[in-house]
Amino acid sequence: MRKGKIFPAAIDKSFSCDRAGQKERNPHNMEIWEILLLIVGVWAAFEIVFSAIVFFAAFRRGKKRGVEGTGEAYMLFEPLYREEKQYADGLEKREVSVTARDGTTLKGDFYPAPNARATLLYFHGYRGTSADFCFCIRFFHSRGFNVLLPDQRAHGRSGGKYICFGVKERFDCLDWIKFAGETLAQGLPVVLDGISMGCTTVLLATELDLPDQVKAVVADCGFTSAWEQIKHTIKTNMRLPAFPSLYLVSLFARIFAGIRLRGCDTRKAMEKNTTVPVFFATGTRDRVVPPEMTKQNYEACRAPKMLLLTEAAHGMSYLAAKAEYEKQLEDFLEGCLKQID
Repeated sequence: MRKGKIFPAAIDKSFSCDRAGQKERNPHNMEIWEILLLIVGVWAAFEIVFSAIVFFAAFRRGKKRGVEGTGEAYMLFEPLYREEKQYADGLEKREVSVTARDGTTLKGDFYPAPNARATLLYFHGYRGTSADFCFCIRFFHSRGFNVLLPDQRAHGRSGGKYICFGVKERFDCLDWIKFAGETLAQGLPVVLDGISMGCTTVLLATELDLPDQVKAVVADCGFTSAWEQIKHTIKTNMRLPAFPSLYLVSLFARIFAGIRLRGCDTRKAMEKNTTVPVFFATGTRDRVVPPEMTKQNYEACRAPKMLLLTEAAHGMSYLAAKAEYEKQLEDFLEGCLKQID
């Protein structure tokens, strides 16, 4: 009897332990999945927040950064810049404005030259303003160029909430060309000039239906596309992988700024450009926009072209190699304008 009673009890106890073991294992397995899901969720949330911060910091209108290349490199040439600014401040100047095709009000400064034979449109770089590039006015005035310095959208006095890295600015460039040709200097040829993001702006504009009055382009240290430049910044400056942050930044750009980062590429624009001559310049010590991007644009360009390489930092080629830069640029522009004189 005792054995009979013990045996069922033993079976029941063993059965109970097995079921209990199963109940203990299931919660344990769920904890692993919960941890994995938590890790994935935290990582995804971090990437989304990080990418949003990058987007709004890079694209949203903000404080003026200052002269292109500001830093130790710029400090070496500050006396020269101040001298040229003082010269520009003493010139006749008109504030002008145009309305972009999306309704944004764009403003700039126009410096008329006596007996002008052409008009220069000079587009500044990322987070700069038109006033940053007054150092070029004396050079162009002395050679018979009016100078028009626009504030790009979301910069300076111009309207706009988001910087578009040349994607929307290329259309603004067309609006300025039309304004210059119809209002400021009727019938005069136009030369487009840009530095950094301004360079990208004018190169992308060549892919559009440019008026015949555009006779040359000066392209100083521009990036090939917003996608490539932001990718370079994330990988080089932030030392982070481009995926998935770059793709999320691109998504935010489409949602908030209404642009596609991969939608415009200066290399493709240069492949299509067979008529407008381009003067390319960049500094081999540029750590902001890789000099290779200028070289790629130069190689892709099918129109008459010239390339000037200096031992300068970003945006400093003109100031660092002023005599050589002016000599080569003058020869280039004279060749372009001689055909219409």
